[in-house]
Amino acid sequence: MLPLDHHAESGLDAALDAVRDRFGAGTVTRAALLGRGEGLSVPLLPD
Repeated sequence: MLPLDHHAESGLDAALDAVRDRFGAGTVTRAALLGRGEGLSVPLLPD
């Protein structure tokens, strides 16, 4: 097991939680998912 500093992670977690709370869950994504298609989506009808 790697010795990780859990205190350093808590600051990053708090910052990501604040971004999600303010702008929504769709604003933060994993880097591995960047550039991938969203897959199947439902067409949206005009209002």
